[in-house]
Amino acid sequence: MVLISDLQIDSLKASGSSDPPTDQDVSAVKLMGVDVGYSSTHPTTGIACLDGDQLCLGRAGTTWESRDAQIPNGFQPSVIALDGPLLPQGADQRIRRLCESVFIHAPFHKRCKPGLSHWGLGLELRRASAEACAQFSRALAPSALEKRNTVCCDGPIVEAFPNAFLGVLMPEVELLSAPKLKRGRRFDWLYEQLVTTGRLESVLSKKPQAVGSGCHRGHCGSLGRHKDLKVPQKGWP
Repeated sequence: MVLISDLQIDSLKASGSSDPPTDQDVSAVKLMGVDVGYSSTHPTTGIACLDGDQLCLGRAGTTWESRDAQIPNGFQPSVIALDGPLLPQGADQRIRRLCESVFIHAPFHKRCKPGLSHWGLGLELRRASAEACAQFSRALAPSALEKRNTVCCDGPIVEAFPNAFLGVLMPEVELLSAPKLKRGRRFDWLYEQLVTTGRLESVLSKKPQAVGSGCHRGHCGSLGRHKDLKVPQKGWP
């Protein structure tokens, strides 16, 4: 199952099609996912490249040479999702993000507490994400660089937040009964409970679709699904 962002919908509309995207349309979209790492000594950057039904996985360091070596020859993604905090170009690196301020408090704090990215280790990750964004933009397909309404000036590069996405979907009863997990195991547990069991498909449509305001400008997610969440008028910085 794949959710198509507004960027891909715009691309399909530009081609003259007014029909909902089909499975064939989805298979034509090449996706790259990057789990941003910033260790200078270990390969902590995870890279996933999906071309149709062909999935390639790799780990790399922080240099572009190391990361580029993990991208299959000739692979040029249509869209890139970075699992790391992204800021608009020119923004103050220490700015406090409203979305993080929401998630560290109830009712989300027990589900997907992300931490803050404007200080400490969070600030290091924020800086690493900005560097990764600039690096991986080199891999984008030329057609993806056509001027569109995108979050990142480098092209269709969006911020992913898998922990928050799965955490918000988890039923309250099951979340409260979760076992005590070691650091780094929470996402694995959420994935096992929702994805490997096939239950995620009962929550989301089996057909790819744009998620309207829930997937605005590439900020895909279940953030707006919670009835207690009030989205700031200025959006998610």
